[in-house]
Amino acid sequence: MSEKQCLLSPAQRLLVTAQAEETCGHRGWTLFAVDCRSNHAHFVVGAFNTDAKKIRIDLKAWCTRRLKKDSKLPRDHWWAERGSIRWVWDEDSLAKVIEYVTEAQNRKDLDHPP
Repeated sequence: MSEKQCLLSPAQRLLVTAQAEETCGHRGWTLFAVDCRSNHAHFVVGAFNTDAKKIRIDLKAWCTRRLKKDSKLPRDHWWAERGSIRWVWDEDSLAKVIEYVTEAQNRKDLDHPP
């Protein structure tokens, strides 16, 4: 790693969420859910006929621009190089993914105590 681990502040996490909403709106994509954590982010995006890698690249690029502009930190790398992509094929699966992103992240220790 060329820089220390990136841990986003609450204000930076709000910037990422706002930028994801703006980017999806501009591209005509549906942002079903977003959860920006201190060290990673989850996005659930509906974008018919758009390559999933393009969605990931665009979200990371625009969120990076927003963080560089508004947080004023001299940082080059805000995200890991890649990221996982999951396909969702039906409404039940979509509901489960949205629940995971919006609720389960906060319940992890409650659902499965150490």
